[in-house]
Amino acid sequence: MSQESPSLLSTPISRRAAITLMGAGAVGVSLGYSRLAKPQPTIYQPDNLSLPVQLQQPKQVCVIGAGLAGLAAAYELSQRGFVVTLLEKSPNLGGKIASWKINVGDEEFRMEHGFHGFFPQYYNLKSLVSELAIEENFKSLESYSLVFRSGDYEPEVFRPSHSSFPWNVIDLAISSPNRLRWGINLLKLKHLQVFRAITGFQIPRTFKTYDSIAVADWAGQDFPQGLYDLYFLPFAKSSLNAPDVLSTGELLQFFHFYFFGNPEGLAFNGTCDDMGTSLVQPLAQAIAANGGQIVPQATVSKIECTGDRITGLTYQQGDAQPDVPFWVERNELLNQNGKRYYGAGDRVYVAQSEREALCLTCTHQGCTVQPQPDGQFLCPCHGALYDAEGRVQRGPAARDLAKFAILATAGDRAQLAAVVPHAPAAEVAITADYYVLATDVGGTRHLFDLIEGDADPNLKQQVSQLALADPFAVARFWLDRDFPWEHSNFASLSGYALTDSITLYHRIQQQ
Repeated sequence: MSQESPSLLSTPISRRAAITLMGAGAVGVSLGYSRLAKPQPTIYQPDNLSLPVQLQQPKQVCVIGAGLAGLAAAYELSQRGFVVTLLEKSPNLGGKIASWKINVGDEEFRMEHGFHGFFPQYYNLKSLVSELAIEENFKSLESYSLVFRSGDYEPEVFRPSHSSFPWNVIDLAISSPNRLRWGINLLKLKHLQVFRAITGFQIPRTFKTYDSIAVADWAGQDFPQGLYDLYFLPFAKSSLNAPDVLSTGELLQFFHFYFFGNPEGLAFNGTCDDMGTSLVQPLAQAIAANGGQIVPQATVSKIECTGDRITGLTYQQGDAQPDVPFWVERNELLNQNGKRYYGAGDRVYVAQSEREALCLTCTHQGCTVQPQPDGQFLCPCHGALYDAEGRVQRGPAARDLAKFAILATAGDRAQLAAVVPHAPAAEVAITADYYVLATDVGGTRHLFDLIEGDADPNLKQQVSQLALADPFAVARFWLDRDFPWEHSNFASLSGYALTDSITLYHRIQQQ
Protein backbone atom coordinates (compact mmCIF):
# COMPACT_ATOMS: atom_id res chain seq x y z
CA MET A 1 0.00 0.00 0.00
CA SER A 2 1.42 3.35 -0.99
CA GLN A 3 1.86 6.02 1.67
CA GLU A 4 -0.30 9.14 1.21
CA SER A 5 1.73 12.30 0.61
CA PRO A 6 1.49 14.87 3.42
CA SER A 7 -0.87 17.83 2.99
CA LEU A 8 0.54 21.34 2.61
CA LEU A 9 -1.52 22.33 5.60
CA SER A 10 0.20 19.73 7.74
CA THR A 11 3.70 20.38 6.42
CA PRO A 12 5.80 22.11 9.08
CA ILE A 13 7.52 25.35 8.00
CA SER A 14 10.29 27.25 9.65
CA ARG A 15 9.75 30.44 11.60
CA ARG A 16 11.81 32.39 9.05
CA ALA A 17 9.65 31.09 6.19
CA ALA A 18 6.47 31.99 8.08
CA ILE A 19 7.70 35.54 8.69
CA THR A 20 8.68 35.82 5.02
CA LEU A 21 5.22 34.68 3.90
CA MET A 22 3.54 37.05 6.32
CA GLY A 23 5.70 39.94 5.08
CA ALA A 24 4.95 39.12 1.45
CA GLY A 25 1.25 38.93 2.26
CA ALA A 26 1.34 42.28 4.03
CA VAL A 27 3.10 43.87 1.05
CA GLY A 28 0.53 42.34 -1.29
CA VAL A 29 -2.36 43.60 0.81
CA SER A 30 -0.79 47.08 1.02
CA LEU A 31 -0.23 47.20 -2.73
CA GLY A 32 -3.76 46.03 -3.38
CA TYR A 33 -5.18 48.60 -1.00
CA SER A 34 -3.10 51.42 -2.49
CA ARG A 35 -4.28 50.35 -5.93
CA LEU A 36 -7.99 50.30 -5.13
CA ALA A 37 -8.43 52.78 -2.29
CA LYS A 38 -8.22 56.51 -2.85
CA PRO A 39 -5.47 57.94 -0.61
CA GLN A 40 -6.27 60.95 1.54
CA PRO A 41 -4.06 64.04 1.89
CA THR A 42 -1.48 63.76 4.65
CA ILE A 43 -1.67 66.39 7.39
CA TYR A 44 1.89 67.10 8.48
CA GLN A 45 1.02 69.80 10.99
CA PRO A 46 -2.45 69.69 12.55
CA ASP A 47 -4.12 73.03 13.16
CA ASN A 48 -3.42 73.83 16.79
CA LEU A 49 -4.88 77.33 16.87
CA SER A 50 -7.20 77.82 19.81
CA LEU A 51 -8.71 81.08 18.56
CA PRO A 52 -12.51 81.30 18.49
CA VAL A 53 -14.28 81.03 15.15
CA GLN A 54 -16.21 84.27 15.79
CA LEU A 55 -14.75 87.54 17.03
CA GLN A 56 -15.52 88.49 20.61
CA GLN A 57 -15.38 92.20 19.75
CA PRO A 58 -15.69 94.04 16.40
CA LYS A 59 -12.54 94.52 14.32
CA GLN A 60 -11.96 96.26 11.02
CA VAL A 61 -9.98 94.79 8.12
CA CYS A 62 -9.15 96.32 4.75
CA VAL A 63 -8.43 93.95 1.85
CA ILE A 64 -6.74 95.44 -1.22
CA GLY A 65 -7.33 93.52 -4.43
CA ALA A 66 -10.51 91.66 -5.39
CA GLY A 67 -9.05 88.80 -7.36
CA LEU A 68 -9.78 85.27 -6.18
CA ALA A 69 -7.31 85.60 -3.28
CA GLY A 70 -8.79 88.90 -2.10
CA LEU A 71 -12.38 87.73 -2.49
CA ALA A 72 -11.64 84.53 -0.56
CA ALA A 73 -9.88 86.45 2.22
CA ALA A 74 -12.70 88.99 2.46
CA TYR A 75 -15.31 86.21 2.54
CA GLU A 76 -13.55 84.19 5.25
CA LEU A 77 -12.97 87.26 7.43
CA SER A 78 -16.54 88.51 7.01
CA GLN A 79 -17.78 85.04 8.00
CA ARG A 80 -15.92 85.40 11.29
CA GLY A 81 -17.34 88.78 12.21
CA PHE A 82 -14.77 91.19 10.78
CA VAL A 83 -16.05 94.44 9.29
CA VAL A 84 -14.50 94.12 5.82
CA THR A 85 -13.73 96.81 3.26
CA LEU A 86 -12.59 95.33 -0.07
CA LEU A 87 -10.86 97.71 -2.51
CA GLU A 88 -10.48 96.90 -6.22
CA LYS A 89 -8.98 99.30 -8.77
CA SER A 90 -10.83 97.73 -11.72
CA PRO A 91 -14.55 98.18 -12.44
CA ASN A 92 -14.78 94.36 -12.49
CA LEU A 93 -14.12 92.04 -9.58
CA GLY A 94 -12.21 88.80 -9.99
CA GLY A 95 -8.76 89.69 -11.30
CA LYS A 96 -7.71 86.92 -13.67
CA ILE A 97 -11.11 85.23 -13.29
CA ALA A 98 -13.08 88.41 -13.97
CA SER A 99 -15.59 88.63 -16.81
CA TRP A 100 -17.17 91.55 -18.58
CA LYS A 101 -19.83 92.31 -21.18
CA ILE A 102 -19.04 92.63 -24.88
CA ASN A 103 -21.22 92.89 -27.97
CA VAL A 104 -20.78 90.50 -30.90
CA GLY A 105 -23.07 91.55 -33.70
CA ASP A 106 -26.45 92.15 -32.15
CA GLU A 107 -25.86 89.83 -29.18
CA GLU A 108 -24.32 90.42 -25.77
CA PHE A 109 -21.75 87.98 -24.38
CA ARG A 110 -19.43 87.67 -21.41
CA MET A 111 -15.68 87.73 -22.03
CA GLU A 112 -12.95 86.29 -19.78
CA HIS A 113 -9.15 86.18 -19.51
CA GLY A 114 -9.10 82.70 -21.06
CA PHE A 115 -10.24 79.31 -19.80
CA HIS A 116 -9.34 78.20 -16.28
CA GLY A 117 -9.60 74.62 -15.08
CA PHE A 118 -10.43 73.99 -11.42
CA PHE A 119 -8.53 70.89 -10.34
CA PRO A 120 -9.86 68.51 -7.67
CA GLN A 121 -6.82 69.19 -5.48
CA TYR A 122 -7.90 72.83 -5.04
CA TYR A 123 -9.09 71.88 -1.57
CA ASN A 124 -9.53 75.42 -0.22
CA LEU A 125 -11.54 76.47 -3.26
CA LYS A 126 -13.66 73.32 -3.06
CA SER A 127 -14.43 74.19 0.56
CA LEU A 128 -15.54 77.70 -0.47
CA VAL A 129 -17.71 76.33 -3.26
CA SER A 130 -19.31 73.89 -0.83
CA GLU A 131 -20.00 76.61 1.77
CA LEU A 132 -21.58 78.81 -0.89
CA ALA A 133 -23.61 75.83 -2.20
CA ILE A 134 -22.64 76.55 -5.81
CA GLU A 135 -21.40 73.09 -6.82
CA GLU A 136 -23.90 73.10 -9.68
CA ASN A 137 -21.96 76.02 -11.22
CA PHE A 138 -19.15 73.61 -12.14
CA LYS A 139 -18.96 70.58 -14.41
CA SER A 140 -16.32 67.93 -15.01
CA LEU A 141 -14.58 68.01 -18.37
CA GLU A 142 -14.06 64.22 -18.01
CA SER A 143 -10.82 64.24 -20.01
CA TYR A 144 -7.92 66.48 -20.93
CA SER A 145 -6.03 66.08 -24.21
CA LEU A 146 -2.50 67.07 -25.13
CA VAL A 147 -2.23 67.40 -28.91
CA PHE A 148 1.08 67.55 -30.78
CA ARG A 149 1.64 69.50 -33.97
CA SER A 150 4.10 67.09 -35.54
CA GLY A 151 3.23 63.50 -36.39
CA ASP A 152 5.89 62.12 -34.07
CA TYR A 153 3.50 61.55 -31.17
CA GLU A 154 -0.12 60.50 -30.76
CA PRO A 155 -2.38 62.72 -28.60
CA GLU A 156 -2.12 62.06 -24.86
CA VAL A 157 -5.42 61.87 -22.98
CA PHE A 158 -5.60 62.33 -19.20
CA ARG A 159 -8.66 61.28 -17.20
CA PRO A 160 -9.75 61.39 -13.55
CA SER A 161 -7.66 59.07 -11.40
CA HIS A 162 -7.85 57.76 -7.87
CA SER A 163 -4.46 56.02 -7.73
CA SER A 164 -1.41 57.30 -5.91
CA PHE A 165 2.23 56.81 -6.83
CA PRO A 166 3.44 54.47 -8.30
CA TRP A 167 0.07 53.29 -9.67
CA ASN A 168 -0.70 56.62 -11.33
CA VAL A 169 2.56 56.35 -13.29
CA ILE A 170 1.79 52.73 -14.19
CA ASP A 171 -1.69 53.75 -15.34
CA LEU A 172 -0.18 56.54 -17.42
CA ALA A 173 2.27 54.13 -19.05
CA ILE A 174 -0.52 51.67 -19.85
CA SER A 175 -2.86 54.31 -21.29
CA SER A 176 -0.25 56.34 -23.17
CA PRO A 177 -0.04 55.53 -26.90
CA ASN A 178 3.50 56.95 -26.76
CA ARG A 179 4.82 54.81 -23.88
CA LEU A 180 7.45 53.19 -26.11
CA ARG A 181 8.68 56.65 -27.07
CA TRP A 182 9.42 57.91 -23.54
CA GLY A 183 13.09 57.09 -23.99
CA ILE A 184 13.77 56.23 -20.35
CA ASN A 185 16.75 53.98 -19.64
CA LEU A 186 17.25 53.62 -15.89
CA LEU A 187 20.61 51.96 -16.51
CA LYS A 188 21.88 55.38 -17.56
CA LEU A 189 22.93 57.49 -14.59
CA LYS A 190 21.42 60.73 -15.93
CA HIS A 191 18.08 59.05 -16.62
CA LEU A 192 18.09 57.55 -13.12
CA GLN A 193 18.78 61.01 -11.67
CA VAL A 194 15.88 62.44 -13.68
CA PHE A 195 13.56 59.71 -12.40
CA ARG A 196 14.66 60.32 -8.80
CA ALA A 197 14.17 64.08 -9.17
CA ILE A 198 10.67 63.61 -10.58
CA THR A 199 9.46 61.08 -8.03
CA GLY A 200 11.41 62.31 -4.99
CA PHE A 201 10.25 65.93 -4.74
CA GLN A 202 10.88 67.38 -1.30
CA ILE A 203 10.95 70.93 0.06
CA PRO A 204 13.48 72.52 0.54
CA ARG A 205 15.90 69.95 -0.87
CA THR A 206 14.54 70.02 -4.42
CA PHE A 207 14.63 73.80 -4.63
CA LYS A 208 18.18 73.98 -3.28
CA THR A 209 19.28 71.64 -6.05
CA TYR A 210 17.17 72.73 -9.01
CA ASP A 211 15.82 76.24 -8.46
CA SER A 212 18.79 77.90 -10.18
CA ILE A 213 18.58 75.62 -13.26
CA ALA A 214 16.28 76.53 -16.16
CA VAL A 215 14.10 73.73 -17.51
CA ALA A 216 15.66 73.99 -20.98
CA ASP A 217 19.17 73.70 -19.51
CA TRP A 218 18.23 70.71 -17.36
CA ALA A 219 16.62 68.95 -20.31
CA GLY A 220 19.76 69.51 -22.36
CA GLN A 221 21.77 67.26 -20.02
CA ASP A 222 21.04 63.83 -21.57
CA PHE A 223 17.33 64.05 -20.68
CA PRO A 224 14.96 61.34 -22.03
CA GLN A 225 13.81 63.10 -25.20
CA GLY A 226 10.35 61.55 -25.40
CA LEU A 227 9.61 62.37 -21.77
CA TYR A 228 10.60 65.98 -22.39
CA ASP A 229 8.61 66.34 -25.62
CA LEU A 230 5.51 64.63 -24.26
CA TYR A 231 5.20 66.05 -20.76
CA PHE A 232 7.87 68.45 -19.56
CA LEU A 233 7.87 70.91 -22.47
CA PRO A 234 4.05 71.14 -22.83
CA PHE A 235 3.42 71.52 -19.11
CA ALA A 236 6.26 74.01 -18.72
CA LYS A 237 4.65 76.17 -21.40
CA SER A 238 1.20 75.70 -19.89
CA SER A 239 2.45 77.68 -16.88
CA LEU A 240 2.86 80.60 -19.33
CA ASN A 241 6.60 80.73 -18.69
CA ALA A 242 9.37 80.19 -21.23
CA PRO A 243 11.30 76.91 -20.64
CA ASP A 244 14.62 78.75 -20.90
CA VAL A 245 13.59 80.89 -17.91
CA LEU A 246 11.29 78.67 -15.82
CA SER A 247 12.95 77.16 -12.75
CA THR A 248 13.32 73.37 -12.81
CA GLY A 249 12.44 73.38 -9.11
CA GLU A 250 9.13 75.08 -9.92
CA LEU A 251 8.35 72.55 -12.66
CA LEU A 252 9.15 69.60 -10.39
CA GLN A 253 6.81 71.10 -7.79
CA PHE A 254 4.17 71.46 -10.51
CA PHE A 255 4.44 67.77 -11.42
CA HIS A 256 4.45 66.73 -7.77
CA PHE A 257 1.31 68.60 -6.74
CA TYR A 258 -0.63 67.93 -9.93
CA PHE A 259 0.33 64.33 -10.58
CA PHE A 260 3.12 62.33 -8.93
CA GLY A 261 2.28 63.30 -5.36
CA ASN A 262 -1.47 63.53 -5.85
CA PRO A 263 -4.01 60.80 -6.61
CA GLU A 264 -6.58 63.20 -8.07
CA GLY A 265 -5.22 63.08 -11.61
CA LEU A 266 -5.10 65.80 -14.27
CA ALA A 267 -8.79 66.04 -15.16
CA PHE A 268 -10.61 69.10 -13.85
CA ASN A 269 -13.83 71.09 -13.69
CA GLY A 270 -14.88 74.08 -15.73
CA THR A 271 -17.54 76.66 -14.93
CA CYS A 272 -20.99 76.15 -16.45
CA ASP A 273 -21.18 79.87 -17.14
CA ASP A 274 -18.53 82.59 -17.25
CA MET A 275 -16.33 82.68 -14.15
CA GLY A 276 -17.74 86.02 -13.04
CA THR A 277 -21.26 84.61 -12.95
CA SER A 278 -20.30 81.17 -11.61
CA LEU A 279 -17.81 82.11 -8.89
CA VAL A 280 -17.06 85.82 -8.49
CA GLN A 281 -20.64 87.02 -8.06
CA PRO A 282 -21.55 84.40 -5.40
CA LEU A 283 -18.44 85.35 -3.40
CA ALA A 284 -19.19 89.07 -3.68
CA GLN A 285 -22.83 88.53 -2.70
CA ALA A 286 -21.79 86.52 0.35
CA ILE A 287 -19.36 89.25 1.44
CA ALA A 288 -22.09 91.89 1.11
CA ALA A 289 -24.56 89.67 2.99
CA ASN A 290 -22.07 89.50 5.86
CA GLY A 291 -21.92 93.29 6.04
CA GLY A 292 -18.78 93.77 3.97
CA GLN A 293 -18.28 96.79 1.72
CA ILE A 294 -16.86 96.30 -1.80
CA VAL A 295 -15.43 99.40 -3.49
CA PRO A 296 -14.67 99.02 -7.23
CA GLN A 297 -12.54 101.53 -9.17
CA ALA A 298 -10.69 102.35 -5.95
CA THR A 299 -7.16 103.69 -6.43
CA VAL A 300 -4.98 103.64 -3.32
CA SER A 301 -3.09 106.93 -3.11
CA LYS A 302 -1.18 106.63 0.16
CA ILE A 303 -0.25 104.00 2.76
CA GLU A 304 0.94 105.06 6.19
CA CYS A 305 3.26 102.73 8.06
CA THR A 306 4.77 102.81 11.54
CA GLY A 307 7.39 100.19 12.28
CA ASP A 308 6.20 96.89 10.90
CA ARG A 309 2.52 97.85 10.87
CA ILE A 310 0.27 99.69 8.42
CA THR A 311 -1.61 102.35 10.37
CA GLY A 312 -3.83 103.75 7.63
CA LEU A 313 -4.39 104.37 3.93
CA THR A 314 -6.29 106.66 1.61
CA TYR A 315 -7.95 105.95 -1.71
CA GLN A 316 -9.87 107.70 -4.46
CA GLN A 317 -12.82 106.19 -6.30
CA GLY A 318 -13.67 106.64 -9.96
CA ASP A 319 -11.47 107.57 -12.89
CA ALA A 320 -9.15 109.75 -10.83
CA GLN A 321 -5.45 109.12 -11.24
CA PRO A 322 -3.26 109.53 -8.15
CA ASP A 323 -1.24 112.75 -8.24
CA VAL A 324 1.16 111.28 -5.68
CA PRO A 325 4.57 110.73 -7.39
CA PHE A 326 5.65 107.11 -7.86
CA TRP A 327 8.55 105.31 -9.55
CA VAL A 328 8.37 102.87 -12.46
CA GLU A 329 11.10 100.88 -14.18
CA ARG A 330 11.95 101.11 -17.86
CA ASN A 331 10.67 98.16 -19.92
CA GLU A 332 13.33 97.22 -22.45
CA LEU A 333 11.13 94.50 -23.94
CA LEU A 334 8.61 97.08 -25.14
CA ASN A 335 10.96 99.83 -26.26
CA GLN A 336 10.61 100.28 -30.02
CA ASN A 337 10.67 102.95 -32.72
CA GLY A 338 12.56 105.26 -30.42
CA LYS A 339 9.78 105.21 -27.80
CA ARG A 340 10.54 104.70 -24.12
CA TYR A 341 8.16 102.42 -22.21
CA TYR A 342 7.91 102.08 -18.44
CA GLY A 343 6.11 99.60 -16.20
CA ALA A 344 4.66 96.20 -17.05
CA GLY A 345 1.45 94.18 -16.93
CA ASP A 346 -1.57 96.47 -16.66
CA ARG A 347 0.53 99.50 -15.66
CA VAL A 348 2.44 100.48 -18.79
CA TYR A 349 3.41 104.04 -19.69
CA VAL A 350 4.97 105.46 -22.88
CA ALA A 351 7.02 108.66 -22.81
CA GLN A 352 5.51 111.17 -25.24
CA SER A 353 8.30 113.66 -24.54
CA GLU A 354 10.98 114.30 -21.95
CA ARG A 355 8.37 115.69 -19.58
CA GLU A 356 5.15 113.77 -20.30
CA ALA A 357 4.03 110.14 -20.48
CA LEU A 358 0.80 108.47 -21.54
CA CYS A 359 -0.78 105.70 -19.48
CA LEU A 360 -1.68 102.75 -21.70
CA THR A 361 -4.41 101.45 -19.40
CA CYS A 362 -7.73 101.41 -21.27
CA THR A 363 -10.31 103.57 -19.51
CA HIS A 364 -13.06 101.05 -20.24
CA GLN A 365 -12.02 97.89 -18.40
CA GLY A 366 -8.36 98.44 -17.50
CA CYS A 367 -6.76 96.40 -20.30
CA THR A 368 -3.41 97.49 -21.73
CA VAL A 369 -3.86 99.15 -25.12
CA GLN A 370 -1.47 98.27 -27.94
CA PRO A 371 0.39 100.78 -30.16
CA GLN A 372 -0.58 100.60 -33.84
CA PRO A 373 1.61 101.28 -36.91
CA ASP A 374 -0.20 104.58 -37.53
CA GLY A 375 0.53 105.79 -33.98
CA GLN A 376 -2.91 105.09 -32.55
CA PHE A 377 -3.62 102.80 -29.58
CA LEU A 378 -6.05 99.86 -29.72
CA CYS A 379 -7.58 97.89 -26.87
CA PRO A 380 -7.14 94.21 -27.87
CA CYS A 381 -9.96 93.04 -25.60
CA HIS A 382 -12.84 95.35 -26.40
CA GLY A 383 -11.82 97.32 -29.50
CA ALA A 384 -11.61 100.83 -28.03
CA LEU A 385 -9.41 103.07 -30.19
CA TYR A 386 -7.37 106.12 -29.14
CA ASP A 387 -5.33 108.52 -31.25
CA ALA A 388 -1.62 109.16 -30.76
CA GLU A 389 -2.40 111.71 -28.02
CA GLY A 390 -4.65 109.28 -26.14
CA ARG A 391 -7.97 110.82 -27.18
CA VAL A 392 -10.90 108.43 -27.66
CA GLN A 393 -11.69 107.77 -31.32
CA ARG A 394 -13.99 104.77 -30.91
CA GLY A 395 -15.87 103.18 -28.00
CA PRO A 396 -16.72 101.44 -25.80
CA ALA A 397 -14.26 103.62 -23.85
CA ALA A 398 -15.71 107.01 -22.89
CA ARG A 399 -12.61 108.73 -21.42
CA ASP A 400 -9.20 109.61 -22.84
CA LEU A 401 -6.06 107.84 -21.71
CA ALA A 402 -4.54 109.39 -18.58
CA LYS A 403 -1.49 111.62 -18.90
CA PHE A 404 1.40 111.70 -16.44
CA ALA A 405 4.17 114.19 -15.84
CA ILE A 406 7.74 112.83 -15.79
CA LEU A 407 9.12 114.50 -12.67
CA ALA A 408 12.55 112.85 -12.60
CA THR A 409 14.61 110.00 -14.01
CA ALA A 410 17.30 107.89 -12.35
CA GLY A 411 18.99 105.23 -14.43
CA ASP A 412 16.28 102.93 -15.77
CA ARG A 413 13.57 104.42 -13.56
CA ALA A 414 11.23 107.36 -13.95
CA GLN A 415 9.14 109.19 -11.38
CA LEU A 416 5.62 109.92 -12.59
CA ALA A 417 2.64 111.87 -11.29
CA ALA A 418 -0.78 112.21 -12.87
CA VAL A 419 -1.65 115.36 -14.75
CA VAL A 420 -5.10 116.14 -13.34
CA PRO A 421 -7.02 118.50 -15.66
CA HIS A 422 -9.99 118.73 -13.29
CA ALA A 423 -10.62 118.69 -9.58
CA PRO A 424 -9.41 115.35 -8.21
CA ALA A 425 -11.84 112.97 -6.59
CA ALA A 426 -12.13 113.24 -2.84
CA GLU A 427 -9.78 111.02 -0.88
CA VAL A 428 -11.24 108.53 1.57
CA ALA A 429 -9.19 107.56 4.62
CA ILE A 430 -9.35 104.09 6.13
CA THR A 431 -8.07 103.06 9.54
CA ALA A 432 -8.36 99.35 10.24
CA ASP A 433 -7.04 96.80 12.69
CA TYR A 434 -5.63 94.68 9.88
CA TYR A 435 -4.70 95.13 6.22
CA VAL A 436 -4.47 92.38 3.61
CA LEU A 437 -2.55 92.96 0.36
CA ALA A 438 -4.06 90.52 -2.14
CA THR A 439 -2.75 92.13 -5.32
CA ASP A 440 -0.67 90.75 -8.18
CA VAL A 441 3.09 91.30 -8.28
CA GLY A 442 2.88 94.59 -10.15
CA GLY A 443 0.19 95.87 -7.83
CA THR A 444 2.10 94.85 -4.71
CA ARG A 445 5.25 96.60 -5.90
CA HIS A 446 3.20 99.73 -6.64
CA LEU A 447 1.60 99.68 -3.19
CA PHE A 448 5.00 99.40 -1.51
CA ASP A 449 6.11 102.48 -3.47
CA LEU A 450 3.22 104.38 -1.86
CA ILE A 451 4.26 103.57 1.72
CA GLU A 452 5.09 106.59 3.86
CA GLY A 453 6.82 106.36 7.20
CA ASP A 454 8.75 103.48 8.68
CA ALA A 455 8.81 100.19 6.79
CA ASP A 456 11.04 97.15 6.86
CA PRO A 457 13.73 97.92 4.25
CA ASN A 458 14.48 94.24 3.71
CA LEU A 459 10.83 93.52 2.95
CA LYS A 460 10.62 96.48 0.55
CA GLN A 461 13.72 95.25 -1.25
CA GLN A 462 12.34 91.71 -1.54
CA VAL A 463 9.07 93.03 -2.97
CA SER A 464 10.90 95.25 -5.48
CA GLN A 465 12.80 92.20 -6.76
CA LEU A 466 9.71 90.06 -7.39
CA ALA A 467 9.57 88.93 -11.01
CA LEU A 468 6.63 89.44 -13.34
CA ALA A 469 5.32 86.51 -15.37
CA ASP A 470 5.37 86.68 -19.16
CA PRO A 471 2.29 88.32 -20.72
CA PHE A 472 -0.24 86.25 -22.64
CA ALA A 473 -3.01 86.97 -25.12
CA VAL A 474 -6.47 85.44 -25.52
CA ALA A 475 -8.31 85.25 -28.85
CA ARG A 476 -11.99 84.28 -28.80
CA PHE A 477 -14.04 83.54 -31.90
CA TRP A 478 -17.82 83.30 -32.26
CA LEU A 479 -18.91 81.00 -35.09
CA ASP A 480 -22.38 80.46 -36.52
CA ARG A 481 -22.18 76.66 -36.36
CA ASP A 482 -20.46 73.77 -34.60
CA PHE A 483 -17.53 71.92 -36.16
CA PRO A 484 -15.86 68.50 -35.85
CA TRP A 485 -13.39 68.19 -32.96
CA GLU A 486 -12.14 64.81 -31.80
CA HIS A 487 -10.24 65.97 -28.74
CA SER A 488 -11.30 67.21 -25.30
CA ASN A 489 -13.24 70.46 -24.97
CA PHE A 490 -10.10 72.00 -23.48
CA ALA A 491 -6.90 70.78 -25.12
CA SER A 492 -3.28 71.82 -24.70
CA LEU A 493 -1.18 72.12 -27.83
CA SER A 494 2.52 71.38 -28.26
CA GLY A 495 4.80 72.42 -31.09
CA TYR A 496 3.22 75.80 -31.83
CA ALA A 497 5.14 79.02 -31.31
CA LEU A 498 2.25 81.10 -29.94
CA THR A 499 -0.82 78.92 -29.38
CA ASP A 500 -0.86 77.09 -26.05
CA SER A 501 -4.39 75.72 -25.88
CA ILE A 502 -7.84 75.61 -27.48
CA THR A 503 -11.15 75.77 -25.60
CA LEU A 504 -14.56 74.97 -27.08
CA TYR A 505 -16.63 77.24 -24.86
CA HIS A 506 -19.91 76.35 -26.54
CA ARG A 507 -19.52 72.77 -25.29
CA ILE A 508 -18.68 73.79 -21.72
CA GLN A 509 -20.60 76.94 -20.84
CA GLN A 510 -24.29 77.64 -21.20
CA GLN A 511 -23.90 80.84 -23.17
